[in-house]
Amino acid sequence: MADLAPGCSLPNLPEVRLAVTNGVLFTACVLGARSTIDMTAGSVSVLTLLVLLVAGVARLSLLPGAFTGVCTWAYLTGFLVNEDGLLTFAGSDLARLALFTGTGLLAGAATRQSHPTRRPVRPTTLRSQAGT
Repeated sequence: MADLAPGCSLPNLPEVRLAVTNGVLFTACVLGARSTIDMTAGSVSVLTLLVLLVAGVARLSLLPGAFTGVCTWAYLTGFLVNEDGLLTFAGSDLARLALFTGTGLLAGAATRQSHPTRRPVRPTTLRSQAGT
């Protein structure tokens, strides 16, 4: 396991935030599939808001936000629309894929505006500057 840089904690790592985000969305889909309530009618709007909220809170950037949208589409299609994890690519499935991916990108763009990314300073850069 790689050592963390000084002052860095696990919740600040993008990989950890992405994993937690997808875990929350997966759990929401599984709980929706296990409930006796017919979730397919309102599940798209609920999951769209959940993707926007969770990806925004987790401060995901553009690509992880889009990935979260694609994963949410797979969870919804596999657990709520179809059974046994079957993914289909009908017209309505592709429309949901575009909606969730766009929502993830929107959350990533909003995060990018509100939390500008900083380039990490590499230790080699500090050493080369110290020697001159």
